[in-house]
Amino acid sequence: MTTGLIFSAGKETRFDDERPKALSMIGDVCLLDYNIACLSKYCDEVYVVCSQQNKDWFEQYDTIVIKSGYGCGNAVLQALSQIPSNYSDHVFIAWGDCVLCDEVLKETKSKFEHCKYLVIPCAFEHDPYVRLVKNDNSVRVEFKKYGEVKGDGFHDFGVFFGCLRYIRYYLNEFHKKIFDTNTYEYTHKHNNEMQFLDVVNETNIEVVLLPFGDIAIKSFNTKEELKRIEL
Repeated sequence: MTTGLIFSAGKETRFDDERPKALSMIGDVCLLDYNIACLSKYCDEVYVVCSQQNKDWFEQYDTIVIKSGYGCGNAVLQALSQIPSNYSDHVFIAWGDCVLCDEVLKETKSKFEHCKYLVIPCAFEHDPYVRLVKNDNSVRVEFKKYGEVKGDGFHDFGVFFGCLRYIRYYLNEFHKKIFDTNTYEYTHKHNNEMQFLDVVNETNIEVVLLPFGDIAIKSFNTKEELKRIEL
């Protein structure tokens, strides 16, 4: 069993629109419908992960509703915790503001559908928003918005793959590490939130980078960036 999750539970303050970014139109195509169609070829079920505040936008879709505002890592942990799973079950985790690529999904699943690792498809970029740094047998993640990225490197495609229970286990380990039981808040250098890719930095989760040399990453944070994207 493979489950696909498309996340659209953030506040999206930079996008400046009441409509969630996942519902943006690219030409005459709804991005969310496009991404669901892509994932459905490689997943047994696909859900939109939305928040209690924006769930009304997604009434026509199969949804998992979470409490937002604690970081994308917390959002993923909440969603994975609502999915019954066996040890062999896998999951695609996709951000709603990224255009999924069929070739990336196909190769990722075909190569790693029996693995337990966290697989991160990636491509080389100049001055990436997120930089994935491979050192011998380990991977480190740097974030531009926190002033950590100093140069070029690999950036993720906004989609991740691996064993559902494996990823959920290490997210829970990360949660316990930074959650303050006295204040019921996260204490972390990254805005006191639980960022998903920080699980790579903060736990012993095994990570495999899967580079694609000739495929462009398509994602957006603002309407100006959205205008430059084509399907």
